[in-house]
Amino acid sequence: MQLLRTVTPEGILLRREIAGAGSRFCAAAIDGVLVLLALLAALLVTFLVAQADPTGLSVFLYGALAGVSLLVIVGYQLGFALLWDGCTPGTRVLGLRVVSADGWPASATQHLLRSLLWPLDVFLPVPAPFGLLGLVVILSSERRQRLGDLVAGTLVLREAEDRAPPEPLAGKRWSQ
Repeated sequence: MQLLRTVTPEGILLRREIAGAGSRFCAAAIDGVLVLLALLAALLVTFLVAQADPTGLSVFLYGALAGVSLLVIVGYQLGFALLWDGCTPGTRVLGLRVVSADGWPASATQHLLRSLLWPLDVFLPVPAPFGLLGLVVILSSERRQRLGDLVAGTLVLREAEDRAPPEPLAGKRWSQ
């Protein structure tokens, strides 16, 4: 287990666990399925519009869909990271969060850089087989960072589970 150590302005040392390749891969798989479902829905709508189009404009629609697909992939990552404070649905399910490399919340610029490089980590087939470049970079980097994390200066941390302290007088009444 690799830890990120951060000292607060009050001098308190915080130790947080850096997420491993397995949990990050599962989070990316969840996010990938959600993005794929959105793109399939857009493809279905485009196909239905193209079937009813007598003008031949449908060829343009398919080209526009290809360009919009990249925007959807990047926008999904960026939008959720900004709205959910560094989480996408996949990372939220697994209890992960994107932060700056120093442990503080990541900026909008850092999230943008990460999001722009996510398609490269997922879809670029060099040097690993299709979709595994990000996994290879995570496994080979010292702080378990993918290409987008290295460029943006971010880390993915495992969120600490907030647990309530046990009830000291469980089952007792005030009169007792």
